[in-house]
Formats: sequence, C-alpha cells, structure tokens
Amino acid sequence: MNAVKKVLTESKGTVRVLITLLGVTLVGMTEGVPFLISITMAYWYPNFDVKMESVSTLCIENVGWLKEQKLEVSQFFLGKKNVTKIPPDVCSVLSDGICVSTLTSQTTGQRMEEPILCWAEKNMGMQRDTLDQQFIIVKDNDSEMNPFEGPCGVVIEKNGDNGKEYYSHFKGRADSILSMCSSYYDMKGEVQDLDDETKSEFAQANNNNVNVVAFACKRTQVVELDENGLTFIGMFVLEDNFNLDNMRQGIEILKEGGVKMIFASEEDVEVLRAIGDETGLLNSHDALVVRGADATKENVEKICIMGNSSPTHKLLLIEELKKREVVAVVGEQASESNVVLEAAHFGLPVVTNWPETINYVINSIRGGRIVCENLRQFIQVEVILAISSLSINFILVILDGDAPLTFIQLVWVNLLVTFIGGPALLITQQATRELRDKLSIRPRKLPITKGMLRNILLQVSYQTGIFVFLQHRGSAILGITPKVNRSIVFNGFALCQLFNIFSARGFGAEELFQRSRSKLLVLGIVWALSCVAVWIH
Repeated sequence: MNAVKKVLTESKGTVRVLITLLGVTLVGMTEGVPFLISITMAYWYPNFDVKMESVSTLCIENVGWLKEQKLEVSQFFLGKKNVTKIPPDVCSVLSDGICVSTLTSQTTGQRMEEPILCWAEKNMGMQRDTLDQQFIIVKDNDSEMNPFEGPCGVVIEKNGDNGKEYYSHFKGRADSILSMCSSYYDMKGEVQDLDDETKSEFAQANNNNVNVVAFACKRTQVVELDENGLTFIGMFVLEDNFNLDNMRQGIEILKEGGVKMIFASEEDVEVLRAIGDETGLLNSHDALVVRGADATKENVEKICIMGNSSPTHKLLLIEELKKREVVAVVGEQASESNVVLEAAHFGLPVVTNWPETINYVINSIRGGRIVCENLRQFIQVEVILAISSLSINFILVILDGDAPLTFIQLVWVNLLVTFIGGPALLITQQATRELRDKLSIRPRKLPITKGMLRNILLQVSYQTGIFVFLQHRGSAILGITPKVNRSIVFNGFALCQLFNIFSARGFGAEELFQRSRSKLLVLGIVWALSCVAVWIH
C-alpha cells in the first residue's frame, strides 16, 4: 500500500517521471478532449454543422422559387360581409364554381386557384378527389384565360330531379363580374336584387384589395354562355404571404456577418437586377451584374448577379470562388442543380420558401460559429493547462531535480478542466460572437486565432514564472515546510485553471456571483473537488 501511495504522490526527479507526466498530459488532451467534444456535439448541437462557421460566400443558384409570391385567402365576402360559415344553398353553387375554376385553370391560374381550393377544403369540406365527379363541363369560353384579364365562363351539366340541368359559371375580377349580375346571395343564402347602389357598396368593400376573385352563376336552358342576369355568389380576397422586408433583412444580416451573396441563375439578367435592387443586394458601389458568358477570373470577386447562366457557367463560377472563399450554394434538388450543389463546399436545398430558407442558412452559419467559438475557448484552456504544467515540471526538474506536480495531481486537474469545466465552456453562448462579427477561420487553417495565441503565451508565461519561483524559493521566503509549499503550488495551479475557465466564459468581476444557481453549483463542485485533492495530498 505504501509503495502504491509513493508512486502516486511522490516524484523522483528522473527522466521516467517527466515521461510519465508528459504521458498524463497528452492522454488527457488526446483522449478526454475528443470524447467530451463528441458527447457535447451529439447531445447539445445535433443539428449544427461546425464547418458552416467558415462560409463566406452564399450563391443562390435558382431564383425562380425566390421571386414566386404565394397567395392565401384572407377574406371571403358573402353579400356585404366577410364570413367563414357558408349557408347550404350558397355552399352548393360556390362549390361548383370553385371546382370548375380548378379543373379549367392552366398554369396562369393555378397561383390563385390553389389557395381558394385550400380554403374550400377547410371551410366547406370539399374533397379534391371528387372534383370531376360532380358535373360535366360542356362548354367554356377560354379555359386558359387569366381571371384578371377577363371573365372566365363555363357551362356545366348536372343531374337534377327533372333530368339534366345546365348552369353557367363565371369567375373574374369583382368589377367585371358585378357588371354581369342582376342579383346576389345574402348572408342567409337568399337571392336579393342587385342594384347600382349595392354594386357600389361591393366595390368599395374591396377598394384597397388588388387580388380579388369573384364568382357568379346562372341556370340556363341551353348549352350557351349567357353573360347577363347572373347571380353574384361571392368574392375571395387573396393576399401575398411573401414579405419583401424579411428578404431584405436576411440579406443585410448576411452582409453584416461578412457573407457575400450572389444570384447565379438562368433567369434573364434584367429580371435578376430588378430583384437585386428591391432586396438591397446591389447597394454596394462595386457590385457587378453580368451574364454567364461575361464572367471571368478577373471580375469574379465583384460579381453579385450572374444572369442568363448555364450550369457550366455556374460550375466555373463556383470553382473560381472556391479558390478564395468558402462557398455555400442554395438551390433546388433538380438534376442540373445537384451538380452545382455538389461542386460547392456546402450544398443547401431550398426548404419551402424564401423566409424559411434564409432563416435556415442564417441559423446554420450562426450555429456553426457558436460551436466553433465554444470549441476555441475549450481548446485554449486545455492548451494552457498542458503547456504550463509541462513547463513548470521540466524547469523545476532541471533546477531542483524534482517535479512539484505529481501524477495524481495532474490527473485530478485534467479531470476538473475536461469534465467539469469542459461542459461549462462548450454549452454556453454568453461569450460567442454574433453573426454580424467578422469570420476568423478559413479551410486548411488552424482554428487558433492570434488572440488565442496571445492569451496562451501570457497565461503560460506568468503561471510558469510564478510557480517555478514559488517552488524554488517559496519555502525560504515564506518560512514554510517544503510539503506545505508543494500544496500551495498545486492549489495555486489548479485555481489558475479554474479562473481561466471563468475568463473564457466571459465572467466579469462584478457579475461573477450574479449568475444562475446552476452555474454557482458548478463553482461549488470545483471548489469541493479541489479540497479533496488537498486532503489526498
């Protein structure tokens, strides 16, 4: 038992001791640090890609999804009021009108028909699968016509109580449809006469709404479109759910964070220029707008918009940018886009729409920076511990032939720093940089900044100087025994690592004891373990 205690607590001042202590330090770093980082990344940061921290250029590979503004129904006017509950009689004719509109609309109308159909499914219980089973379309005036260019009319055939029945259904702008109507459905589902005064009230109710689609119908005796004497069913008010301010804000956040954005698309260069002007992408005086064929190695750094570009042009742009920058590409996962996405350092698919996509990109970069900043803090503390402990022992072995920090003491300090201080450093976001701060690392460069190197050199220098002097001359100056002097050196060394952890977390002297109870608990645990170490010694 005494032999074991002697090996663990006493140093012999030999090369074997230095090798043993060096092994403890290296094993503590090479095994403990990766293990703790792996656990922390898996538990606290499962959705963060650390490498996203270094993204400096973001390419929007296809802006077709970006410029599309999706509509949604904000109001439905029945009579003169906005309603959500539809009377049964009105529900039947309105359902036919929406079905007809959906079945006959081509690409030009789908942008408006989809939100109306979604509204009908939610408020009227309409089923998409049965749209073509309710009637037969026997005649239409122009099924490809945009309802905002003119009224769209269709004659349908339905089976009634007395055989076949024919109805004319019209859809279009509210003013156009109202001019064709002589009656309307009120909120109770009853048909009322539509005079000029009532028409004016309908028009005024939606005077400020641009996207308004109205429906009207009439029962006919023959298979002919009759545009006179229709009954006004109601009108839908559609609003854009696309907020241009969100787009500007996202681009501004990326700019302030040092991330350059480039639009590279097959779209016409003038269309892209208009989008760039609206979103603030071209605010810089040196922003360059070119066609894909005009992009060269000399002007690639200034390009903000590259229009009329083929996949080959995009690949050349990405390859040239990768020589200087860390490139992320946002695009759709189509066959051609996949090649461009794979060519970049990071290929990010479009999530759903612009706000969600830009938020995803910003959060990915911000998350990567948070993780990398925390890793730098942890690495800094570990490097200081390793170099200072080795320096102290090496110098004192040369001077006195004895190492003051023993095997068990170094193991204990490594456990404190790695498994107590490590989680405190890795999971905090208090001292992290915001996205607006400048990037500090690039591919194939060490993740140790100049500031970190300066801190490491200062900490190692003063710790080595103080504890070498204290161990070498402390007993004589303070008038204490060598054993007590050893305890002072060890406890002072351990406390230095403790306050390095606090410093890395960004604690100030005035707020050290104003943190949450959980952080004070960590502080108490560290102090308790330090006391146990003194008792063991």
